[in-house]
Amino acid sequence: MNKADFDRIIAEKKRTKERLGRLKTDLSVFLYAALLYRYPYPALRDGLSQIVKEAEVPHKKLINARMQAIARKSYKSSQTPTKDRKTAVFDIVDKEKSYDAFDKACSDILRKQEEENKRKVLDIALRSPAKGGSEKQFCLCSRHDDCAKDHKDWQGKIYVKEWALKDPEIRKWCDERGIKTVEWVTGRPVWMTTRPNCRHFFKDVSFDEVRGNKLSVLLKENGMDRVAGTKGTQQNINHLTRKEWYTQTNVKNIIRKYEERLQKHERMREVATNVNLENAILHDKFLIRKWKEYLAKMAT
Repeated sequence: MNKADFDRIIAEKKRTKERLGRLKTDLSVFLYAALLYRYPYPALRDGLSQIVKEAEVPHKKLINARMQAIARKSYKSSQTPTKDRKTAVFDIVDKEKSYDAFDKACSDILRKQEEENKRKVLDIALRSPAKGGSEKQFCLCSRHDDCAKDHKDWQGKIYVKEWALKDPEIRKWCDERGIKTVEWVTGRPVWMTTRPNCRHFFKDVSFDEVRGNKLSVLLKENGMDRVAGTKGTQQNINHLTRKEWYTQTNVKNIIRKYEERLQKHERMREVATNVNLENAILHDKFLIRKWKEYLAKMAT
């Protein structure tokens, strides 16, 4: 899996994440309206299912199952008599802890999609020349300064393709140097390049290139020695993390998180407003402004 393949996979993952975010907002707004205006439960259930059906996202059955669980619990809670129904319904929808299961399902979908796409690309890349694969026998793995601890010992190295070991000269050369196969390092227990959020990538290199150059030279000439990897999508934000963690990229992710929440609240306001909803909107805007000011200071 080369850098171009990696970039395509991450771009697709990012698009899916954005679609899942929009879908969650659409479902939340519909649930708010349906509970507020006392839709019969079958209408609520079918309306949510239709929104999921029309969305351009994978694993719709899983998403719908998670959302229906939220709907059942929310519908039951909304039947309790209250003086201020708008506020009560908003609190039910906005603070429903069942969304944790929905968010986990979305994370699982993104991980599964990334794993499947990486494996497909890798399977093609490792084909022998007789099956349409590259004639180059080795793969050079990228090296990143911010590599995960369990990948540090395996990054920035040469790996041989299994089919190439049929050549006695290549097998002898690899045995003498302890060179492992690409198939081994991309599988259990290392999962180099193939596990979700791994930013390493490979480049095909020939036997002549490998034995005719120092590893450090190969890494440098092929742009494989990197200061930092490329994070593909928004990471989970922990506001208790020490100050050093707040890089410009991470702060931008925090801002994006609050902007998405603000969009959801403003769409709920179009259905009906209440004190808690207005306060939530003000709070979102305050946090966005605060983090943008922080980001501006970082840039100076």
